[in-house]
Amino acid sequence: MWHELWRPWREGAASFRRWADEYSPRRLHWFGLGLIVALILGIGLITARATTWGYGLLGVWFFPLADYLTLQFLRWHWPSVVSLIVGTLLGAVVTMAVMLGCAFVFHD
Repeated sequence: MWHELWRPWREGAASFRRWADEYSPRRLHWFGLGLIVALILGIGLITARATTWGYGLLGVWFFPLADYLTLQFLRWHWPSVVSLIVGTLLGAVVTMAVMLGCAFVFHD
């Protein structure tokens, strides 16, 4: 029973592992640079008092950040399921920390 319940998760993790193996280091570098640019743009929008757009961008920023972290963990040859869980949780923690930091710094 558990074997059947975990099958879609394992298949998804295996396809993500194949994707990580095919991803070139240069492309991963540009992916990370794009994340930094989106982070700066989101914080800039919050600074300019366009808070809805800024927090919206940072909220959407979580998804590629979680993918990026998972790809990095897979490149370090972590197990697939562990990489997915740790990458997603770490992405959520980083996104929440950035949003809370912006709220504390830029709001009255």
